[in-house]
Amino acid sequence: MHFDVLGPLRVVRDGRELPLGSVKQRLLLAALVLRPGETVGADELTTVLWGDTPPASGAANLRTYARGLRKSLDRGTRERMPQASGGYLLRVEPGERDLDRFDAAAERGRAALAAGDPAVAETELSAALGLWRGTTPLAGLPLSPSLTALAERATERRLIAEEDRGEAMLEMGSPAGAVCSLRAMLDRHPLRQRAWGQLMLGLYRIGDVSGALDAYRQARRVVTQETGLDLLPGLSRLYDDILHHRPGLLDRPRALAVGGSRTGSASSGARPEQLPATTPHFVGRETELGLLDAPLGELDGTPCAGAVSVVSGMAGVGKTALTLHWARRVADRFPDGHLYVNLRGYDAADEVSPREALRGFLEALDVPFSRIPEGLGARAGLFRSLLASRRMLVVLDNARDEEQVRALLPGTGTVVITSRDRLDGLVVAEGARLLILDVLARREAVELLARRLGAERVGAEPTAVDAIIGATGGLPLALSVVSARAAVYPSLPLGTFAAELGQPRARPDAMGESGVRRIFSRTYLALSAPAAAGALPGFGPGPGSRGPRR
Repeated sequence: MHFDVLGPLRVVRDGRELPLGSVKQRLLLAALVLRPGETVGADELTTVLWGDTPPASGAANLRTYARGLRKSLDRGTRERMPQASGGYLLRVEPGERDLDRFDAAAERGRAALAAGDPAVAETELSAALGLWRGTTPLAGLPLSPSLTALAERATERRLIAEEDRGEAMLEMGSPAGAVCSLRAMLDRHPLRQRAWGQLMLGLYRIGDVSGALDAYRQARRVVTQETGLDLLPGLSRLYDDILHHRPGLLDRPRALAVGGSRTGSASSGARPEQLPATTPHFVGRETELGLLDAPLGELDGTPCAGAVSVVSGMAGVGKTALTLHWARRVADRFPDGHLYVNLRGYDAADEVSPREALRGFLEALDVPFSRIPEGLGARAGLFRSLLASRRMLVVLDNARDEEQVRALLPGTGTVVITSRDRLDGLVVAEGARLLILDVLARREAVELLARRLGAERVGAEPTAVDAIIGATGGLPLALSVVSARAAVYPSLPLGTFAAELGQPRARPDAMGESGVRRIFSRTYLALSAPAAAGALPGFGPGPGSRGPRR
């Protein structure tokens, strides 16, 4: 059985296309086939089918559509759609989805291209693109925002494959074929500057110098009109090379660097490096670091495809420290740079709006102030256009809710968001991965104290160390504050600090800084009553607390 989503949705068994029923029933199948082997909740599926206004009979209708699909796929059995608690699940075997076959063939093509075998690369990439029936995934269906996001990612992977095939054809000495395929692509997606560069080079190599120069002027006109920006410097240099017939244009295989490329070369435009400094005392979190790494492995073959991760947890648990430590560790995987903004979502006075955050990002990308649009939608569109051909990391720190970050999602590259809330709306609509961060384990907490205070001092007072860890609830920020205070008084035994923390109404002097006090106040108020009674006894709510979010 084959499940085909690269065009109109269809299912083929034994060479015959199966009837899939009504539009709603096909939407249900689309939602399941895009997340194979995963239980998709009934509430989420209801939103896919009816948006925010489901009918009173929505749950019953959903069951009816599921029965209809089982009848089509399994002749009424539950082999493909077994019983799943709270939702529905579709079993798909390896290679049964055309999307998976496309990704595998495209990856083989890129591997061949990297290995210097453009003929094999062109064959594999053409085979991958040949799986598409048109250019729009799930064509003809009224897609919900969550399905639209998944479809757009598939489209982006197709565009990258088309550009990679263009590069392979240029390398193997088939510029005429490259020109034909690139023109068709640019008719549909005229802002792809890497493709414009390839078209210019292909036209030059078939002897159409005038056409190559005209392609540059056309690219400059459309990019300027659509985004208000100049072309990336790589295209301008290629134009100058063609204008002066510089040596190498006919024989150099990798002539282009006009944006984030498959080979990992950095953009010749602005390359922002906005990641803040990280703590030198970061400990543990190996499992969480692995979870953040996972999307990178999946995206190795599709460098510009989008991945969104949400790191959630209470204030002071180390969300920002984890994210920045991870970002520094994998920084070289993002050759086009790193964008960072502290959204201050829980600070009413200094909260950063999406419009303000986009202005900062556009300025970092060298957009002149006079060319930054006023409206949020226009800024978001320009931001997405600028990142469309780049491999970048975007860190959105301290987000309040989904609405504060949704306009900041570029649709390409990798995005990591930190928030005290789960941001379930992004998981549903944008396919974000959710990582819930807990307090440090005792071993990690001891290691943190040892790094700050020295292993000898910490090892000499295990009882006091356990008391400090218990009083701070294992929160990294609380442990850091207490250890900083202990480091100022190296002659005092740790038992002194442990005793002070054990006093129910204690407020250590180190907590006098208002920003830190507010963080712990909000954390304290977010705890349940039993947890608040046993954790953070020295850091209860104080002046300036807004109370827990409802």
